[in-house]
Amino acid sequence: MAKLTDPTIALAITTDESNGYFHIRARAWTIDAVGKLEFPRYDRATIGGIFLTDFAVTCQGHSARHGHGSDHGRLYAFAHGYEVSMVTADLAPKMARSLATIDRRLAKIAETRGTADTFAEYVTRIAEAIGATRIVQHTGSIWDRSEGHREMTLGDGRYHVARLTAEWSERVAPRVESAAS
Repeated sequence: MAKLTDPTIALAITTDESNGYFHIRARAWTIDAVGKLEFPRYDRATIGGIFLTDFAVTCQGHSARHGHGSDHGRLYAFAHGYEVSMVTADLAPKMARSLATIDRRLAKIAETRGTADTFAEYVTRIAEAIGATRIVQHTGSIWDRSEGHREMTLGDGRYHVARLTAEWSERVAPRVESAAS
C-alpha cells in the first residue's frame, strides 16, 4: 500500500506513428506534492509494492497495408512490462515481483469486469493495478517535463486513450476502403 508521503503515480500517454505502425505507450511517472512530473528514480521507485522505473503499457496497430488483413486499423498486442535495454541482477527480482503482483491484481479485476476489450480499458486496469490515480497527457516532449502536462482522472484518461484510438482508426479507415476497391 502507498504511504501518505509517496508521490502520486501517473501513466503518461504518448503516441508514435512510423514505418506503417501506430503505437500508444503509457509510461509510469510520479507527480510530487507541487505537481512536478518526475521519472521514477531507481533509489525510490517502488511504491505500493510496484517497481515503477521503466514500466510501460503498450499496444500497436497497422497504419499501412502490410498484408495483415483484419489487423489493419485495429489496435492489438496489448502488453505491460519494462522497457529497458539491460536488466541487472538487482533489478530482475524487483521487476519479476512487480509483474506478478500486477498480474494478480489484473486477474482480480477481471473476475468482476471480464476481459479488457479495448486498449483504453486495458490501460485503465493497469493504472488501477499499479496504484496510479492519474493519466498524464504531455503538452511537450515525453522527456522534457518543463513544457508541461495535463493531468486527468483515470476515467478522463480512459476517454483520452479511446479518443486517440478512434482518431487514428478514422485516419486509416479510408486506406482500408480504397485498398478493398
